[in-house]
Amino acid sequence: MRINGLNKSDSEILAAVLDCIPVETDDGGIEFLKKDTAGGSEFDGEGLFKRTFSQMTSSKIKMKTATAYKLMSLMGDTGESKNSIIRKMLSPAIEAKIEAYSPMISPDKLEILKFVLNEWTKTTSNADSDYPEACRAKVAPMPVMKITLNENNVPDEYILCTREFIKCLFQLNNIINNRPRYSQETIDEYWDEISPDSGIFSSELCPYLKKLSIQLFNPCYSFSIKRVDDVLYDQVAEMLLLESRKGNIMNCTVRVYGASAEDETSVQEIKSIESEILEGTIIPQDISPEGLAHIQKLLKTINKLNIDMKFPSDDFLCFLNFDVTLDDESFMIDGVEVKESNKEKISEIIRIRLIELSQKICCNAHIRGEEETCKRIQEILNISEEDLDEKVISELMELNCISDLYRSINSYCTAVCNEIVRYVLGMREMSFTIPNILLTILNCILLEKSADEILSEHMRYEL
Repeated sequence: MRINGLNKSDSEILAAVLDCIPVETDDGGIEFLKKDTAGGSEFDGEGLFKRTFSQMTSSKIKMKTATAYKLMSLMGDTGESKNSIIRKMLSPAIEAKIEAYSPMISPDKLEILKFVLNEWTKTTSNADSDYPEACRAKVAPMPVMKITLNENNVPDEYILCTREFIKCLFQLNNIINNRPRYSQETIDEYWDEISPDSGIFSSELCPYLKKLSIQLFNPCYSFSIKRVDDVLYDQVAEMLLLESRKGNIMNCTVRVYGASAEDETSVQEIKSIESEILEGTIIPQDISPEGLAHIQKLLKTINKLNIDMKFPSDDFLCFLNFDVTLDDESFMIDGVEVKESNKEKISEIIRIRLIELSQKICCNAHIRGEEETCKRIQEILNISEEDLDEKVISELMELNCISDLYRSINSYCTAVCNEIVRYVLGMREMSFTIPNILLTILNCILLEKSADEILSEHMRYEL
């Protein structure tokens, strides 16, 4: 018997099962020769068989997202663990392969193999929490499929689009009573030069709820800034300290700490300026020009600040949620099939969700439609300079922020769409435990057909 593509470890274990000697051929295949025809060999098949038939190992199996989704559905319907479901789906194929090899296996070894398979199939395990691709949801007892791209795998375009989107939201929330609380150059300096990257792609697919949840970014930022001789540093540090003292930016929480004891003393003094103390709690009041001058003076004595910032403050405002169904092998998101040729339609769905999310984060702003915004900007630009009053100028400033937001959304929805399509059409990897000797049999099967074919064939009887 000859097999191509089997690794050395598996070829030796299979040879031990078949009472053969594994011999590598010139083209990299493995020829399994009976001992009496193989000549002298030091291969100890009997010893290897004894060591491996009861030895458990952790393995991984790759499958399409659609196949993994079906497994999750079965987990939800039956209450079984991922390990148990995978064993149930794989065992018929392994049993059939053992039966195919049975004429070449001694009766004693065949009995042992069948016993090992039977014990493995009926053994249950709920240790799914170690495998983030398939685990139980934190809140409800339902299986979910999770994946988070680490920072090295998140595309640069996605990170840049995320940063621009969040910056535009912050700019809109910086407009308070028709006036910007902080200057545009201060906002630019913070979001373009200081704020850490926060773009992530963390998805949670739940067959039970038929929902796909995408976390777009991490709203929490922790970083330090050290004094430099730069006016923009002073402006950014002042903004962060003022927001820490008494927040003005909607949906934003800032905590500032001095990096040293001396710095922390100055920070606490800044927070106490023009503040009232009620039952031992410092309650800052609106700052006067004199109080601001005092703060700016103290700021110059601080060498380094540690900052914890959260924007938006509500954890739920960094997620997009979609309805998901699986039609045979095709995923549908909000009724649109997920495939490369449908990216434009999927991007439009995401665009609508991003606009809705923006309205929730900028709840004090009236985010007009994109066409209406552009039209009104043009109307204002056509007004002669002498006829422009302060109210119209303030309106134009807000409209420009909204226009910037739409530009960022139009780029961001494409970047998010690319990641969703890549995820849904990609391969998932699931871990499970299996006896070494059965893993070898399974690997022989996987040389002939894919995991999706094996699993789908037996899931037909379960779904």
